[in-house]
Amino acid sequence: YFEFAKKWENDFFADMKYNIFWCRELGVENPNYLTRVTEYVPEIVKFIETIVENGFAYSSKGSVYFDIKQYETKFKYGKLKRIQEAEVEDTEANELGKKNKDDFALWKAAKPKEPFWSSPWGDGRPGWHIECSAMVREVLGKKIDIHSGGIDLIFPHHENELAQSEAYNNEPDWVKYFLHVGHLHIKGLKMSKSLKNFITIKELLHTVSARTIKLYFFLHRYNVILNYDPFTSLQEASEKDKRYKNFFGTLNAAIREESISPPQKYNGEDTEFDEFL
Repeated sequence: YFEFAKKWENDFFADMKYNIFWCRELGVENPNYLTRVTEYVPEIVKFIETIVENGFAYSSKGSVYFDIKQYETKFKYGKLKRIQEAEVEDTEANELGKKNKDDFALWKAAKPKEPFWSSPWGDGRPGWHIECSAMVREVLGKKIDIHSGGIDLIFPHHENELAQSEAYNNEPDWVKYFLHVGHLHIKGLKMSKSLKNFITIKELLHTVSARTIKLYFFLHRYNVILNYDPFTSLQEASEKDKRYKNFFGTLNAAIREESISPPQKYNGEDTEFDEFL
């Protein structure tokens, strides 16, 4: 499992690699912190214990579930998106040992052949949502200003993150702003290997510069679907890239020509723009 995850992590950072010339890498700087769920399991267990102590979760059959009805006695569930239908049927909820069908797992009891970690409730693994809240708490503190993610994460992932973090803090307003990002579509369809409309950053960088790709992203609103067509979509971005390159090239030439004349100062020093070319 770890080798498989590490392979794709390395692949991602290779694509994001920072290079001031922006030729064959995207030029995205590394994050300040890199968190992996498997390295935060003790913190996740303690986070769940606090939610249980605060009265907003309960253990059942080796798992721990978030108690939505108890949570709603103090807070509001469904701030980001109202629940349209039940997550599970009542019969399935009874089999899992839930009090209410909408309660979600903070800790899941281990199943045969699954990876597992030890906890006060028995061997198991973290639920889908809890790792994000626990790692945010450890790295960024009690509350955060901005939380981003894809539009598909509004419900239930971000809704449940918000609820469990407020339950942990025992006070509202864990996040000030959520920014939900639109999906990337290829010719009107969601990018998928099964549809054979899949393209990687590495493949794209063989045909256009990294700056053109970044300009293409900047030309679209962050919260709408980005519909990419390999034959037409990059034309506007390529034209703007050429315009900027010509502008900074002309500006650099003017600066160099000026340096031949008697020196004149601009804010105390001359400026080079080679990194934009």
